[in-house]
Amino acid sequence: MMYKGLLIAVFVMTYMTTFSQRTADAYREYLEIETKGTTDLQHKTDLLFDLFTVTLPLDRKRTLQIRNEVVSLGEKSGNSSIQLKGALLSSRLLTSQNKYDSARLILDSFIANMEEWDDLEQARIWQAVANSYYWPDNIDSSIFYLERALSVAPNEPIHLIADLYTKLSTVYRQQGNLDKSLELLERIDEQLDSALHYDSTYQVLFKKGIVAYSAGIIHYYKGNYQKDLEWLLQAMPIFEEVGDLRRQGASLHHLGTVYRNIKNPEKAIEYFRQSLDIDQKRGDDEGVAVCQESLGLAYGDMEDFETSYEYYHLALDSYQKLGKTDRKANIYNNIGTNYYVQEDFAEAAIWYKRSFELRGGLQMANRIDLGSSLINMGSTFLEAGDYIQARRYLESGLEVAQETKMLQQQKSATEMLGSLFGRVGAYKKSSEFWKENNRIKDSLYSVQSQRSIAEMQEKYDSERKENELRENEVRIQLLEKERQIVRSNNAILVGGLVLFAIIGVLLYKRQQTQKTLVKTELELAAQREQHLRGDLQYKNQELVNFALQISARDEFLESINKEIDKLTRNGLSGNEKLMQLSKQLKLNLSLSKHRKEFEAHVNSVCESFFIHLDALHSNLTENEKRLAALLRLNLTSKEIASVLNISAKSVDMNRYRLRKKLNLSSDENLYQALRSI
Repeated sequence: MMYKGLLIAVFVMTYMTTFSQRTADAYREYLEIETKGTTDLQHKTDLLFDLFTVTLPLDRKRTLQIRNEVVSLGEKSGNSSIQLKGALLSSRLLTSQNKYDSARLILDSFIANMEEWDDLEQARIWQAVANSYYWPDNIDSSIFYLERALSVAPNEPIHLIADLYTKLSTVYRQQGNLDKSLELLERIDEQLDSALHYDSTYQVLFKKGIVAYSAGIIHYYKGNYQKDLEWLLQAMPIFEEVGDLRRQGASLHHLGTVYRNIKNPEKAIEYFRQSLDIDQKRGDDEGVAVCQESLGLAYGDMEDFETSYEYYHLALDSYQKLGKTDRKANIYNNIGTNYYVQEDFAEAAIWYKRSFELRGGLQMANRIDLGSSLINMGSTFLEAGDYIQARRYLESGLEVAQETKMLQQQKSATEMLGSLFGRVGAYKKSSEFWKENNRIKDSLYSVQSQRSIAEMQEKYDSERKENELRENEVRIQLLEKERQIVRSNNAILVGGLVLFAIIGVLLYKRQQTQKTLVKTELELAAQREQHLRGDLQYKNQELVNFALQISARDEFLESINKEIDKLTRNGLSGNEKLMQLSKQLKLNLSLSKHRKEFEAHVNSVCESFFIHLDALHSNLTENEKRLAALLRLNLTSKEIASVLNISAKSVDMNRYRLRKKLNLSSDENLYQALRSI
């Protein structure tokens, strides 16, 4: 009963821990553990590659460590596949630091030998090249390499294919081809739905969230806020489940943008502030700056221009430090809009022109930004009374907006063109633009559309609260079960204590008697141990004496040889002297039997040592075991050389080999290690 209660309690604790743990954290922890546990270099590299991807948005320092570890593995192993992964990670880091040329340069040698790589590796190489073109807005090159990556990519892993589709979709969106962008996302979304039936791991689920979020962005640009919100509300629970704070913040920010565009700046500010809090906690400087820029827009919509400018200048300072020129251009454009609303058209024109030039003028790659800039420039010429220039910019901006299907831009352009033609007396033309403007506004701001958005938001909030309630109910039930288990265990514990007390009284007397016997036995055992230690010490000393006798004999023989050599060099016959030396030599040669006796004595005294040594290190030879025994007696290399009849240099060499076989580090003492066996 008690055992069963313990199992249930453990289950409850385990469940509660898992319940609060986010999938991304669990996946990252799993990868950290697996990389330390595997000895297979290729598998270790694959794990580190995935760990880099998960860690990159969260911990720059750890990301750099992972990259360095993969590069080091590639250099030490000479494995070209591992070296490629190290280069890919280095390229990603350089791209994230805006070092695009360096990011491509590091891949050149791998591109030159493309035929050596399998399809998956080729796809990753082309994807890395595309990424290095993607961020600088070199859109054509980015599309070329992404499509090349897709053409060679295998069907698995699905998260890699989803990544390629998502990036290609984003590039087409920047180019203004919203239909193509959405088509790619819908295609990969179907594949991810199928994959989730058999693979609901972090990577697949996370990509599903990214695709849903990106699809929402496309519908936002197309002015279909209801569809945008449908996709966004698919993405947000996924980002919460996998614990991706960065994209939770981005989703809240985008939700604020939707409310701002349906003329609800108060609600927009609420979501922008939530997003700002998340980015500040994460230490994401760029995310903070984007939220500050959006708050500037929302306060501008409310005509609180002082607060608007405060947020714009905060964002500008951040973008300046981060080197984000494109974002600075956005703020210049927004400041221009503030002045335009205040009817300071000259100042508005100055800021619009700054933005237009900073974005690259008519050559800017981002077609959506181009449409916005042209319309803004046209609006300032309109208010300045330069109708020719105004018409030129507004019609060009409308053409780009129609090409990119940006309804917000089309609304602004048709409104201004209607006003322009009305001012110059071209009322028929003016009427056409006003009709088109009303049609666009109906689709953007219809009561039904706003009601649907509000209902969807309410439904999402309601479902979220219901989920939280269900989770709380589960927690309460588990805690109640745990409390019942504790009560049962307490009752069992009290009963057990009473029983133990009764048994304890009965055993006490018996224990007292046994205690005396045990004490006597311990004393006898201690005496026996002391006797054995004395005996062992005596035998060890005998071994040392034997060794010293052998060493003394060798020194004596060496002195005789020196004397004989001296006589020979001096050309003396010295028969009597030689005869005397010969007798001494024969006498000492009889000590050779001592060597055999010594070896036998070593085998006898060190028998236990040899057994333990062989159990720990079965790869040692007989000579190495004998050397270990002599070293354990703390004999010098010279003394061991005499005993084994070898040179002292050979003893030192054998000591070095023995250290290697015992796996000792340079800091460990060989004598102490042998004494411990």
